[in-house]
Amino acid sequence: VVVGDVHGDAEALSKCLRIADLIDEDGRWCGGETHFVQLGDFLDRGDDEKRVWDMMMRLQMEARRAGGRVDVVLGNHELMNVELDFRYVTDNGWDDWGDLEDDEEFAFIQKQMEALCYPSFMADRICAFKPGGDMTSRLADMPVVLQVGDTVLVHGGIRNVHVEFGLEELNRVTRRWMLDETVSKPVVLSNGESPVWTRVYSTPCPHEGSLAELSV
Repeated sequence: VVVGDVHGDAEALSKCLRIADLIDEDGRWCGGETHFVQLGDFLDRGDDEKRVWDMMMRLQMEARRAGGRVDVVLGNHELMNVELDFRYVTDNGWDDWGDLEDDEEFAFIQKQMEALCYPSFMADRICAFKPGGDMTSRLADMPVVLQVGDTVLVHGGIRNVHVEFGLEELNRVTRRWMLDETVSKPVVLSNGESPVWTRVYSTPCPHEGSLAELSV
């Protein structure tokens, strides 16, 4: 079972999971050995990002105990947050991701924010999502590309150049960048044709785009 962009809408995610018979009326996993994959973009646009995250992490544990599996694939909005691109964060998205209690760390973050002209209310989110931050360190465990049997799952799409680069290598360099703020963003992720951004399979329309790409 695969669900795409959730964008902070916990109610919509719950509804999808109930329709698929993966959770019961109490929101607990009842999908047995089913494999559920969320295809990224659970961040931004909606007010319940943290609730969505907590739900997926809880279901991941519950599914594992039942012989099932829950995976989350990284989307472009997760990577935008790692780059501190917060254009699509809602008002409720600033206070849900931690509380800076360490005075030394807060002073360091504050200095960085002033240099980059970020307002002070962004401090908690910046601390959580910057490369090496608490939340980003957890996101780094998630793949850009997930292969399940003969099926390749990715937020945007896979092109020949990505296959030639290597799917495991793609996941490896992404993880390294997310964990270390001294590492530059991988070139393979840095344009509109990256696996999290490409729209080649949907432009000009899904059928024509897919046929054109697969014929290459």
